[in-house]
Amino acid sequence: MSKYIITDPCYILDDDIWSTCIKASTVNRDFNQDAFDNLVRKQLELLSGHKAWVSSTGYGDWTNYMEGDESKIIQHEFTADSGMVCVCKLTKDVEDSLRKKIPIGLENLVAIIECDNDAAVKLDTTNKHLTVVYVYDGDKEFHSIIPEQA
Repeated sequence: MSKYIITDPCYILDDDIWSTCIKASTVNRDFNQDAFDNLVRKQLELLSGHKAWVSSTGYGDWTNYMEGDESKIIQHEFTADSGMVCVCKLTKDVEDSLRKKIPIGLENLVAIIECDNDAAVKLDTTNKHLTVVYVYDGDKEFHSIIPEQA
């Protein structure tokens, strides 16, 4: 059994690593979002030791939450302050990094899903104004939605 988190990757990665990713994605003042997403994903994979998924939210900063099998969702709500969303395995190193960056607690910042299998993830960017997060655990599907207040 594994836990996966859905949140903004800026809450996980060290500020120095985040800044390095930004600098490496900027050439002559032109920012390359795809390069940045790829670098952030690689850093999450280095930290967690597992596959990670990263995308812009398409919406900007948001508050969102996961729906699905209620018995497997430990925390529903998550946010983004950098306009990005990620999914990665909640390992000890990832949790330690989160708690270091956000010592006041993770409630409402990080959705947590408990999976029986290795999760499959799809970040659906079909609508360029809204990324929908899908997490699949065998035959179970979890997905994000935009709350009415967003």
